[in-house]
Amino acid sequence: MYRIMFDTRFESEEDPTFVKLKALNGERSRLAQSFEYNYGDFIPILRPFLRGYLKICKEVKERRLQLFKDYFVDERKKLASTKPMDSNSLKCAIDHILEAQQKGEINEDNVLYIVENINVAGTSLVYLVFFLFFFHGVTRIPISTPLIY
Repeated sequence: MYRIMFDTRFESEEDPTFVKLKALNGERSRLAQSFEYNYGDFIPILRPFLRGYLKICKEVKERRLQLFKDYFVDERKKLASTKPMDSNSLKCAIDHILEAQQKGEINEDNVLYIVENINVAGTSLVYLVFFLFFFHGVTRIPISTPLIY
């Protein structure tokens, strides 16, 4: 996914950037899925007590956006400024996003949120593919089950 998005590969699982991304992705998932922290979604009357949870979510979001900005967006901007790219050259996804920013179609915040959302979508899709690969039995539909309801 990072190869398509940023034309970047991690050297190994011990790559410092990969380790940071993995930790922040795990923390984001844990916060989003945990009843321990996110009880306000399940019991609306308890929402006023979510200040601590919301503070943690905001800190994680800021760290994730800063990581994407520092390691991917700014690096790609530096590369684009040193090496001119013609319209026919092969581009990764971030090049198209940065091109839209240069045209004034989106701003810096939009760039970061698009990158962050694609990261979430990509990691969720990879997880789903691995889940279906290892637990392929859940995809089988018995022949006796009608497909049209």
